[in-house]
Amino acid sequence: MIRHISIGVRSSIAFSIIGLLVAVIGVFSTVHLKHLSESIHNIVENRTATMETSASYLSSFYLIRLQTANILSVKDNPPRLALFMTSYNTALESFDNAFKKLQATLNNDQEKAFLAQISAWESKYKALNEHQIRLVKQGDIAGAEAIQDSTKMLNVRTRFSNEIQLLINYEKQQILAAAVDAEKTFATAVSTVIGVVLLALVIVIVFAWVFTRSLILPVRKVISVAETIAKGDLTQTITADGSDEMGELVLAMNHMQMSLRSTIQSIQSVANKVADSSTQIQDITIQAQQGFEQQNDQLAQGVSAISQL
Repeated sequence: MIRHISIGVRSSIAFSIIGLLVAVIGVFSTVHLKHLSESIHNIVENRTATMETSASYLSSFYLIRLQTANILSVKDNPPRLALFMTSYNTALESFDNAFKKLQATLNNDQEKAFLAQISAWESKYKALNEHQIRLVKQGDIAGAEAIQDSTKMLNVRTRFSNEIQLLINYEKQQILAAAVDAEKTFATAVSTVIGVVLLALVIVIVFAWVFTRSLILPVRKVISVAETIAKGDLTQTITADGSDEMGELVLAMNHMQMSLRSTIQSIQSVANKVADSSTQIQDITIQAQQGFEQQNDQLAQGVSAISQL
């Protein structure tokens, strides 16, 4: 079937297929690289940012606890108390800012569920802590210390910090999962690209073999015919098994052989006619010679008769 397609069209199809395979490999690689890029972006921009913000939020919580403890420890030193109150207010502002940043980095429902729990325990902690500070400002240090050491405060602090830690652990798990997904995507992309490249190589090799064979076989046939004609054998029948340029060349060789055979047959016919004419002339010459000899004999007999008289 391929021999019914011209060489130019076959060449165009071959290069088009090679170009298409290259394009397929390029598109496939681009898609997987995009997915890999999205996974890395999810790790760097989302998960890592949320985990860092959560850690900063937890650090701010610990700083408030530290400043609260400092305030309770300097109850008899007003200058130091004022200094620690200033530090406490700064820590409280940093704590609120950290919560806003954390809230802005959350994307999925699970993270928002964690945030709801954190926000609930934060409200309870801040209510108890603000009560402590009010008691300190009122001079009731003993009441503030009682709240600080109460089971309720301990439970609220523990639950609050645990909820933040749960969010941090969740983000760590998501980072690990995203990293595994990125590795799988990379491995899949590499394996698939290698497979596609090998498949493309096999297709190119097969197509090159078929394409080359479609050229070499007719050329060999033409060479064989030409050698046979050169030896003087014009009896072989040449048939073209395709309609491409090589098929046209085979047909041209066939026409040439037929023309040579016709010419030689014409020459042989003329030669035969010349040979026949030559035979006829030879026979006439022999007959004329015999007639001359008979005339000579008769003439000699006449002379002899005359001499006797």
